[in-house]
Amino acid sequence: MCFRARSVVVAVVLVAAAGPAAGWGPHPKITQAALAVVPEMERWNAALGEKNIRELAQHCWLPDMRGMDLGTHYADDYLLIPALPRHVDHVMPGVRVAFEPYFRRAVRALRTETPVNACRQIGPILHFVEDVGAPPHAREKCPHHTELENWVREEQIVIAGYRPRLLGKTEDEALAGLLKRLEGLVEFSRARAERALPLVSVEKPDRSQIEPIILESALESARVAADLLYIALHGGPGADRAGGGAAGREGQGGGAAPAEQPRGAGGAAGRRVLDAGHDPGGR
Repeated sequence: MCFRARSVVVAVVLVAAAGPAAGWGPHPKITQAALAVVPEMERWNAALGEKNIRELAQHCWLPDMRGMDLGTHYADDYLLIPALPRHVDHVMPGVRVAFEPYFRRAVRALRTETPVNACRQIGPILHFVEDVGAPPHAREKCPHHTELENWVREEQIVIAGYRPRLLGKTEDEALAGLLKRLEGLVEFSRARAERALPLVSVEKPDRSQIEPIILESALESARVAADLLYIALHGGPGADRAGGGAAGREGQGGGAAPAEQPRGAGGAAGRRVLDAGHDPGGR
């Protein structure tokens, strides 16, 4: 096993052993379920590389690996960004501050950086979007944190038939739609936490009664993650641009992420229009 692979395996093991703070147990499976329903995957694989797309199931752990040396890069290269140069909470309400900065940073990376860096930079926003779908992350000061984010059968996390939506025609519109979608996800999973807590709080909880409730949250997390990925990909390699960007660069990366480039003039009016012509949701 190469050094990089060993580093990632060790990091994931450390995350798994870290206890309640480690996060939503099925992150990789949620990401894989989301990727399985993203339309035009041949297009994104050609633009970014199949390997880089596949590794999103590793990159979704990045916020749980803060400060770690992952062999080819440091996790903080993609976590400490100009718009948010600090680590943030992973539970409501503190996690809200992560959504916009990491979303915009991911879209910018997809437009202007290598496929490797771009896919790594998707990791933080993907993680936090998935996190708020975990019942103990959606409900503030939730007890039984470990059980309520790990008592789920990962093989059941499949959302075949779901049709991701772009949620807007511009970056700003899509972000607004995503934020609204996330508020719905929080309410959905907070309700699941309230349903599961009486069952998990007894002396000998019956996992068979709790797992289906946690699965509902995992499935909804995967649906919202699929929307996020579809939006980000359309705003990055799927968008028309003057040249360069993730779609036009070699799949090289590692080390510090390239510095952010300034936006073109015009503020919100100058932000890239998303390619809405392929939105299966008809929005």
